[in-house]
Amino acid sequence: IIKQALADDVPQSWIDAAQKSPVYKMAKEWKIAFPIHPEYRTLPMMWYVPPLSPVQSQIDKGNLETSANGILPTAKSLRLPAKYLANIFTAGDEKPIISSITKLLAMRSHQRSMSIEGKQNEEALAKACLS
Repeated sequence: IIKQALADDVPQSWIDAAQKSPVYKMAKEWKIAFPIHPEYRTLPMMWYVPPLSPVQSQIDKGNLETSANGILPTAKSLRLPAKYLANIFTAGDEKPIISSITKLLAMRSHQRSMSIEGKQNEEALAKACLS
């Protein structure tokens, strides 16, 4: 893509800025953001991060399967099914969606540990391949 952009006279400064953008990091490096309906092969103008629905009330009622710490849900137990999100964002492929949600939940768990316990949750990061 970079080679073609340079051939089409896109300034190098624009390419550099695009690579430094948060969207580039979320889509290409962290792989947590997706274009809508990639099967149409349109150039995405917007990228979407799968939602982590509010969960605490459902956990308290026992309606959601939680991770080992009993505080956060597992990726497959969220209210919006991975299959539904996959049909919108990844042409039906659930693996990238599950991976993205797992990473987001791991970061949520890590940030929660940092805020409440004052220590890093290395286990959550390692399970999501983020350490």
